[in-house]
Amino acid sequence: MSLRVPSDVEFSVRALVANGRYTTAEDVLREAVAKLTREESIAAINAGIADLEAGRYRPWEEVKAEFEARPDSKSS
Repeated sequence: MSLRVPSDVEFSVRALVANGRYTTAEDVLREAVAKLTREESIAAINAGIADLEAGRYRPWEEVKAEFEARPDSKSS
């Protein structure tokens, strides 16, 4: 994969490698993607918690029955 990045991003990546925090630019990208993934997961969890606290949920048995009634369900 080849990427084109803005000059300010390239400068930041090179600085992170030059100061020894990361070994390669690939390591910087890997860590950035991992942090973004964690942030998105935390945001989704927080949204779920907010839904629960606001009473926006359905009982599991209701959801399970609906899922099992679907013709494409492979549930036992």
